[in-house]
Amino acid sequence: AAHSCVWAASGSIMMPRSELRKRTGPDVEKRGSREFDSPQGKTPKQARASKVGPVWLILGAAVVVCISLYLVRSLMFQLPSDSSQAVTAGLPSGTQPPPVSVSSFALAGDRQSEDIYQRMRKRRAAALTKAGGISGVDPFDQIHGVYIWDWFTPDWNCPDRERIGPVGDGGKWTCGVDKLKESLADGKRCLMYSFGVRDDSRFELEVINRVGCEVHAFDPTVGGLPPDAAQEPRIHYHKQAVGPTSGHSDTFLVVESMLDTMDRLGHKWVDILKIDVEASEWSVFEALINAGRLPFSQILIELHYADPATTFRFFDGLERSDFRIFARETNHQPCVAGRLPVAVEYSLIRSPLAQWPPPAAPLAAPQAKVLQPPKAALWLVTNAKRLPQLAATVEGLAHGFFLAHNLRGKYPLYIYAPTKDVGQIKDRIGGISKAAGFDVEYVPVEVTDAHWPTWEQSKSCTEGAGGQTYWAAELKARTELADKYDWLLRIGDDARLSKPVAYDPFAMMEDVGKSYGVLAGFRHSDSAIYPSAKCFVGLVEAAKAYAAKRGIQTKRVLALGSSVKSGTAARDSANEPTPLPLLLNDQFELSRASLWRSGSRYAELYEALASAPGARASPFGDAPLQTLHVALAVPEEQWHVFSDIGMEGRGGRGFKAALGLPPPLPKSPLAKGGVLSLLGGNGTNGTNTTKGANATWGGTNYPRQKAAIYVLADGRRLERLIEMLQSLDRHFNQRFGYPIVVFDEDLSPAQKARLSAATHSPLTFQPVHFKVPAFMKEEEVPMQTGCLPERGLGYRHMCRFQAHEVNMRLVQLGYEWHWRMDDDSVLTGEVPYDIFGKMAVEKKLYGYITTVRDDDACIVDLWDTAKEYADRLGLNPENNFFSEWPRGAVFYNNFEVSHASIWTSPEYRAYFDYIDQAGGIYFKRWGDAPIKSIGVSLFLSHKKVHHFSDLGYRHNPFIDILPAALRKDTGGRGRPPALAELAWSPTKPVQSVIGKHRVEALPDAELQRWIAPSSDVGAGAWTGADIASSVSLGPEEGGGAAERVVWLFGDTLLGAVEGEWGGARRVKQDAVAGGFMVRNSLGVASVDPRTRSPKAPMAFWWQKQAKPGASDAAAMQLKLPNQQLGEFVWPINGVRTCSGSASSDCKLLLVAARVAPLRLGVAKLVQSDAFAVKATVAIVVHNPNDAPADWKYDMKEIPYPATEATVHWYVGMAPGDEQGRHAENGKWLYLVGATTGWSRQVLARIPTSDFVALSFIEMQVWSMAKPSSAPGWHTQSKLPTGDAFAKTLVSIGGTGESSTEAGVYYEPTLGLWYLPLVDGHNIVLRTASTLTGPWSSHTVFRLPPRWMPEEEYFAYAIKSHPELARTGEIVLTYNVNFFNNPLMGKLFDVGEADTYVPNFLRLKISSGSA
Repeated sequence: AAHSCVWAASGSIMMPRSELRKRTGPDVEKRGSREFDSPQGKTPKQARASKVGPVWLILGAAVVVCISLYLVRSLMFQLPSDSSQAVTAGLPSGTQPPPVSVSSFALAGDRQSEDIYQRMRKRRAAALTKAGGISGVDPFDQIHGVYIWDWFTPDWNCPDRERIGPVGDGGKWTCGVDKLKESLADGKRCLMYSFGVRDDSRFELEVINRVGCEVHAFDPTVGGLPPDAAQEPRIHYHKQAVGPTSGHSDTFLVVESMLDTMDRLGHKWVDILKIDVEASEWSVFEALINAGRLPFSQILIELHYADPATTFRFFDGLERSDFRIFARETNHQPCVAGRLPVAVEYSLIRSPLAQWPPPAAPLAAPQAKVLQPPKAALWLVTNAKRLPQLAATVEGLAHGFFLAHNLRGKYPLYIYAPTKDVGQIKDRIGGISKAAGFDVEYVPVEVTDAHWPTWEQSKSCTEGAGGQTYWAAELKARTELADKYDWLLRIGDDARLSKPVAYDPFAMMEDVGKSYGVLAGFRHSDSAIYPSAKCFVGLVEAAKAYAAKRGIQTKRVLALGSSVKSGTAARDSANEPTPLPLLLNDQFELSRASLWRSGSRYAELYEALASAPGARASPFGDAPLQTLHVALAVPEEQWHVFSDIGMEGRGGRGFKAALGLPPPLPKSPLAKGGVLSLLGGNGTNGTNTTKGANATWGGTNYPRQKAAIYVLADGRRLERLIEMLQSLDRHFNQRFGYPIVVFDEDLSPAQKARLSAATHSPLTFQPVHFKVPAFMKEEEVPMQTGCLPERGLGYRHMCRFQAHEVNMRLVQLGYEWHWRMDDDSVLTGEVPYDIFGKMAVEKKLYGYITTVRDDDACIVDLWDTAKEYADRLGLNPENNFFSEWPRGAVFYNNFEVSHASIWTSPEYRAYFDYIDQAGGIYFKRWGDAPIKSIGVSLFLSHKKVHHFSDLGYRHNPFIDILPAALRKDTGGRGRPPALAELAWSPTKPVQSVIGKHRVEALPDAELQRWIAPSSDVGAGAWTGADIASSVSLGPEEGGGAAERVVWLFGDTLLGAVEGEWGGARRVKQDAVAGGFMVRNSLGVASVDPRTRSPKAPMAFWWQKQAKPGASDAAAMQLKLPNQQLGEFVWPINGVRTCSGSASSDCKLLLVAARVAPLRLGVAKLVQSDAFAVKATVAIVVHNPNDAPADWKYDMKEIPYPATEATVHWYVGMAPGDEQGRHAENGKWLYLVGATTGWSRQVLARIPTSDFVALSFIEMQVWSMAKPSSAPGWHTQSKLPTGDAFAKTLVSIGGTGESSTEAGVYYEPTLGLWYLPLVDGHNIVLRTASTLTGPWSSHTVFRLPPRWMPEEEYFAYAIKSHPELARTGEIVLTYNVNFFNNPLMGKLFDVGEADTYVPNFLRLKISSGSA
């Protein structure tokens, strides 16, 4: 109570509780509000409220309140235990929370806070029940403004809540940090874990400076802590990821569960847990909650949206473990490209009402294997002459290896030295090892002239090279230690760790199955550290002789004889021997001891090379010997490159920066087929040469170009820029040496010096100064454009600069080729050729890494402006591809290689001036990527554009492309699936709940057999198609007891099927027989109206070839006055409408896609199918009851108020009443549509009679007439035109959940509309009582394993078929195709005959959710 009194008397006592909560409590926010940010300060009104009353009144009131607080608290802790609603889950047995921790100060308001919190939980539970359970939660309900985070509000009152750290991303809301400081004054410990620090440790440093906590920081993505944090002794860095279990993952080499980390470090309790791990938090906390161990006082966590079920499970688990939310704040940084809040900061505290101490219980077992230290040792060879360097090396090991990861006492260090030097070395090193807590063994070596070359002898090689390597000592160390240990780490005696290793490399290598690892290799072009070729006299000959004797046929050894000239010729005589292409850097060499044991190839190779003439005359040195041995003895997949470890060595001549952990993939510094043959350098005769037998890498000889790599630098993101530069060095420029131009606005001289020191590439700095163009006024530029995230003036300056000026500046510097990299993007794999030379030789002008689609809100009017300009020019479409380039598609130009002629051409300069003068860069936030992409499509042939599909590139969080060598083959492999794998094989029903109804979903094998093509149908048959909509045409004519149903199909495959089902393959229909594909087909089926089962096989129809040699044709032909050659139509949805009782009074109304083919070359650029949807077409079939061959139909394009459609109205169609309820004969025909770009589901309606007449004057859309007005029905023709029209439309579904090929249907048992769609691997029903919503989502089925091997397939085009459904049932079909399937080729592989046919799924609905 004393603490409560001190707090109360500090100025808050005169305020009522409500005002007190406004000042000190959680966010004051409206229920369901979309505003997440917490207030950070008092309003003037609140500030005035604190100046109340004279001093005597304040003091008197303070006494009264102190007494009241004491009484309330006394009564509170006399409450029965069952009224506290507190549990003790989450505390490990025997774990006492800190005697004084944040959660120990149970203020008098704690009971009130708990009551409020529990009321909130009850409201949440009630709302969840009303929504129909978690499956009914729309995570981003834009109609009602309710997001997933609104379900979890900060209702716990922390009276001393405080935001610590920087403004914006990186700062955290904390509770009671000053109380932690008071506990330290009593001699207690304060401990903080911080997962995810990257290059910003301001929060951690402020906690240390304010409180004095011991901080452990974990991050596998960086080389080490930022400089300010690295100098702080109370913060300890660990280069590892956190996961649900320990071991390596697909992303990181070193992963440790949180509890295993605590056990390893000997920690029982963590006062502050800060965690920002980019969506890994869900699995981490699920493991913690399941283990029943949550030994934390408060949790500060950034959550990245996953799904409602995961989110509810997370908060429920924490709340059951006594954690309470006391703060919440949106992180706006990830809310990019028009997306909704996907990252939110939460702060939770363990309730002071939890039982202290917890009841005794056995400790939970470790969640998985801990990386146990293997039997291993470190070793080095030295002598007394090198004592200063040796001392620095051992100091680096002490702080960067043994102390950095709590490895004291686990691994010994062996120092091999001449007998006469051991005493002197021991005196110098003993104090260092004792202080750091690791053992050192000093091993004397007897030096003889026969085995240890003298200093004088070694001078015939590079200065001191032979005397420093000590062949005999190397052999002695390796063979002796190999018999004692399983792993060995060799350290150079002048190799000092530049930053802590921060994990156990022995345990990591054993865990990931590697056998040999080094930092990297030295190349002959590294003249400062690469030995002279004099050191290799006779080595090539000796290696060849050994290979011949042993019968070894490998290019790895023979490559030593290849002639590789380099810049070393200027340093050494022209007649000296050829140097090795690569020497492994054994200054940090970690290996399995079995490689060196007696009888290994190493000892044999040593003897062979030691007997060579050059062994004593040069001598060769240890690095060539290890290089040869490992090339011969270690499989490439067992190699590892410690690209993350930083080291200084070679007397300061060799420096390697520390980086983040590499992924645990087979990654060798040397390529397949020629471990020593790959890496060339800047060759002679002006060429860049890469030699080798590997087809991916070898066979290139490109002329060097006048080229530069360029980047726009921001001094606030220096660490990211350094990472990018070093990735360029590592993967490209260390061999090709192209200059890098850094355009900067604000870099200081010190920052420029740091950048220059961080890379081996030549840097040139060019200043830039931004301002708005002269034709506009800066004060008129709007701050808000509607393009998210909203960017300020500086970003728009950057877009204008990158769209044109930067290339003109590079031309002025004399560069013809320009390669753009952004400061936060990196190469992730070797670039095996000279990029510029490749482009020049192959006569390409523009190169890109991938394409993306820009947000419609960020390109408002840009495409229309460009089209208007193109129309004025009258460009020949044969010389460009603008008319085929999809609206919103952009080359992702954060990686862009281009020739200057594009940007200096009069055509592009005039185009850019036109776009620039339109003002959209500043007023509508047009980006440089769409501006340049349109320019390329306008003025280049697609044949001049190159896709760098083989390179590895990452630009977090948007793009992450693996190098081609590391990708899985997703091509059709002709493997017949087992029958049990077939998607329609019987399985256990999948159960779900929609409202008060239970839904069971199961594949329907009977219907699947009905439609599946088989070997019985013969040649020239229907063998598969997509879309697969169906429409009932009513009773068959003639009075038969059958219902006639027409099916609509898209692209249709023609041919035959061979083999048994499950291992069958399609055979294409030959071109002379009509070809293997038509653009659409029809099917007619008879269905028994009582059983809802097909009465006979479906009859398929399309137009067969009119004469021999002609192609077959689609069933329905496009018939529009303005259609272009090659365009076609896909009928997608339909309804039947009748004006009378006779069948002749009925018409079939269809909505279809008008589609234009793309040239294959353009389709490859967009990385999409070879077509583009141009518009929506309405079709009226006047005689649907006749045979399809006799159909008479009219069609018309549904008008759209812009030059190019951004809304497609063919998603679904259904009749309804005025309110959007189901009405079979309703006045209105509703059309469900989808916007392009970041898709939304939208809604329109038209009188059915108008659709029949193909009149769209009265067509209405569900929209807002004005911004922020209530949604309603508005006539389309009266709304704004152009891109502004799409902005008026109101979404009826969540972003990202739209589907362009779905359909909308009504289910009587549910009493709901439903719209089926595929979301990843799940089939989802969106349901609503009226078409205008609100809509909710329900996952009803997960695709079977047949369709999910290696992410090879994708599902789409889900449709419902009421004609086949009995009462209380829904029958769905979905289609499956391949990713990356040009010309449908993979569909004809063996075992793939079940792809690209409708897959049937039957849903059974019953009352009651139990």
